[in-house]
Amino acid sequence: MARDLGMERITARADGDFYTLFYGVLWAVAVSIIWFFCRADPEKPVKYVVEPLEQAKAGWKGDVLEKPSLKVVQIFPVYRGIH
Repeated sequence: MARDLGMERITARADGDFYTLFYGVLWAVAVSIIWFFCRADPEKPVKYVVEPLEQAKAGWKGDVLEKPSLKVVQIFPVYRGIH
């Protein structure tokens, strides 16, 4: 009778391993199918629209535009309350 209990444990463990593997493979296949059919086309152009500034439009009669420049701002991180 002791041998029967040992065999049941081995069989139950093998069944659990089979179902774990089965559901893992099933999940991987499902994710792969969803990824394959729902992915974005890498060759498709990206659409974006940038409205021109009022100063760049024809017929604008205002002040002279500033020269473009980069502005550097220093940011000091707070580390344990010390600036």
